[in-house]
Amino acid sequence: MRPSLSPEPRAAAEYRAVLVDALADGRIVGEEAHRLARLATQAGFTRSTVRRVHEQVLAEARARAEADGVVTSAELRELNKAADQLGARHLVGDLLEVAEKEKARRNGPLKGWRIVPAGESAAVRAVVDSAAERGATVGVNVTKTVRLVVADPSEEHPKAAKAREAGIRVEAPQEAERILDAAAAEAQKSLFENAGDAARAAEVRERYDRRAELERRTGWHRTWRPRELSDDEYYRRFVAPFEDDDEDEMVVHVSTHGAASPGSRHHARTGGGGCAGALFLVLAMAAVLALAGRVPGVLV
Repeated sequence: MRPSLSPEPRAAAEYRAVLVDALADGRIVGEEAHRLARLATQAGFTRSTVRRVHEQVLAEARARAEADGVVTSAELRELNKAADQLGARHLVGDLLEVAEKEKARRNGPLKGWRIVPAGESAAVRAVVDSAAERGATVGVNVTKTVRLVVADPSEEHPKAAKAREAGIRVEAPQEAERILDAAAAEAQKSLFENAGDAARAAEVRERYDRRAELERRTGWHRTWRPRELSDDEYYRRFVAPFEDDDEDEMVVHVSTHGAASPGSRHHARTGGGGCAGALFLVLAMAAVLALAGRVPGVLV
């Protein structure tokens, strides 16, 4: 309806209350859905009215989740489930995208590495930021869980001295970056990766590639014969088995009464034996004429 009628206030408030209560347990079951449908009808809701109420409810829930500055994983799951049921995923799409990126970052190849920067130089910060993007945890204090301290060699930092005393590795930014890159590459290796098998597989691929290139250039095939066939061998293998298939059969019927008779059938071949077939046809016609001359009542 255009314009849509304003919803009945009391029924609209009841619809909203039932909707929020149904979402509190994480899902809208069958009886709740029927009840909401009846309330929407009583309130005079249109499709746009229902969409607006659903979006308001979800937007208010998101505002409560963001009030403390952090949307927890539990809150995000609840918002995502409600968005699916209310048909309003566009209201939480950005939160889901950020969460996916954060999950991928935490599960990066440097997961389990805890590093501490010793100093505020640009080189130190660049290494630390790169490690954090790949899943490493950046610490503030030097503790037993720290695996690497990144320190600028141009200055003596207290954290670097403490790490050396505790036996924790301290490296300059360039060396630290090399160590972290090697650790990330090792973590990303496949479970099936093996240097020996990889080298052997490369040799096999190269051999087959060379053979394929040779076949392409020369026209050879993998089933190429080790020797040339003689004329007799070639005839027996490639000519004789198909010799009869290339010939067309011609049937000549001969009868003393001038009509076809199944019992007096003569066969002649044409094609490969063309001359012999023609000669046989001439002889057959001569026999017919001779026979007709001996039969009374038959004109020749």
